[in-house]
Amino acid sequence: MVHSCDLSILTACSYCFGVQLCWQQLCVIQHLGCGSTHSFPLQKCHLQELDHERSALRHQQKQLQHQHGQLQADQAAKQTRLSELNDKCRDVQMLKFGQVIDVSLLDTIGIRNKGADELKETLKQQV
Repeated sequence: MVHSCDLSILTACSYCFGVQLCWQQLCVIQHLGCGSTHSFPLQKCHLQELDHERSALRHQQKQLQHQHGQLQADQAAKQTRLSELNDKCRDVQMLKFGQVIDVSLLDTIGIRNKGADELKETLKQQV
């Protein structure tokens, strides 16, 4: 027959030493050993920890959902602003040049002045 102190050892073993006892096995041991009035303090503590962890995770999930909603709204606002700026840029280019200019292409093409380059070379050679 299992005594109450043996139940606490078995319960501790199930959590501390990796012995896997399912809830039904512990209930059978409890029922056989010392009646139905005995409680498992370590299991109650573990259940309370899990309840606290679950509520903390729910709270964190709600915060993350709220943050996700805010980020989506910010992204939509920035996308709208970018579209407005692109439209304005296209309008300015049409007014100024009569056509849309690829600005990135202009950045890669540099206007080279061969005379200035030759003058720089001669100055480097003289120094």
